[in-house]
Amino acid sequence: PADSAALRVLEQNNSDGYYYQDQAGVSPLLHYVDFATAQDLPLCANPNCTHKDDTCTAWADQGYMLGVAGERLILLCSGGTMDAPRPRIDQMALDGTGRRTLAQLDSGWTYASVGNPGMGVSWPALTDGEALYVPVEEWVQTISLDYTPKRDLLRVPFDGGESASLGLSLDSRDQILGASGRTLVISRTLVEPGVRDDVSAAPPKALVVLDLDTGTETTLYTAAAPLGQDTPVWVGEEACYVVDCATGDVLALPLDGAAGRTLANIGPLTLPGANRFDGMVNGRLSLLTPARSLDELGFTSDWQRTLIDTESGAVTISPLLRYDFSHYMPVPLLAITEDVVLVEYELRQQDTVMMGQDGNIFQKPDLAPLRALMTPQEFLAGDMTAYRDIAVLDGA
Repeated sequence: PADSAALRVLEQNNSDGYYYQDQAGVSPLLHYVDFATAQDLPLCANPNCTHKDDTCTAWADQGYMLGVAGERLILLCSGGTMDAPRPRIDQMALDGTGRRTLAQLDSGWTYASVGNPGMGVSWPALTDGEALYVPVEEWVQTISLDYTPKRDLLRVPFDGGESASLGLSLDSRDQILGASGRTLVISRTLVEPGVRDDVSAAPPKALVVLDLDTGTETTLYTAAAPLGQDTPVWVGEEACYVVDCATGDVLALPLDGAAGRTLANIGPLTLPGANRFDGMVNGRLSLLTPARSLDELGFTSDWQRTLIDTESGAVTISPLLRYDFSHYMPVPLLAITEDVVLVEYELRQQDTVMMGQDGNIFQKPDLAPLRALMTPQEFLAGDMTAYRDIAVLDGA
């Protein structure tokens, strides 16, 4: 059975720092950005390490999704290699030591994709402090119109106990958008019993709250567009926030099923499927939408960040942009805490050392992100002069 503690979605940071996997170089090392020192270092506990082989604790043999659970760093490995044919879940201490495997998914199962990944983790895991809860689904080699793969939550205890599924009645059309307390927020396709949904018909979706302890489901909202994809959804502690793309209404829907309210109207969103929430800063929702506008210097912005106050409904457009391949984009949000916001404000060309399939080392041009810290107040004010650069160190 699931533990009775509150669930939360894992993020790639805690209040002290941010963890990520560097995709450049000979091997994609695990890195740590220290908020106190504004330094970026390989997540290595070995003194005088050169980070060039698997004796380094930051060495990553394949791609991972990272999340912080208390004093643990969780690594979700998608598998698909000779060394790891099945998806695997590892954990390690926050300093990079003590790495071990928690669980490996059964054959025929993989991580479940989700409609609203939130910040950083594409396949979000949840935690209650005692265990990890990972959305999983059946992997089918051939798609059949007569069968919909099942989805479930796999509970993986941190103490090394046996992993077990919760036995939820979900299928691949159900997408977990987030969690609060002991409830999951799910996007569910509305299909008549015995009728296969037609993708071209765009069947309606429902925003459903599922109580894990009682099994009770409450429908908060229905929409014609897929929730979390064409319809942006953000799961807060007490409410879900939904944008009606047709009208532009921003709705606050209490998770307890009480009457919702319209926070603001931002105008119709004319390009469905491209709108998404990417964070909340000091009670302001951050919504990314396509845009085509010119600033005072005549530069084009293809996207914009709209900030929506969840109390007053006040709406502002953030001026914080970065130059991406001939146009401007809102600066990506990497981490948000009560005290700091970590942003990626520029891409700068550099030569990166790579390893070819023949094992030879070579250099190729690449784009290196420049990251900086701000206070939440500086971010909301759009003060780009407040960027405090992150110093990237090799740690050798």
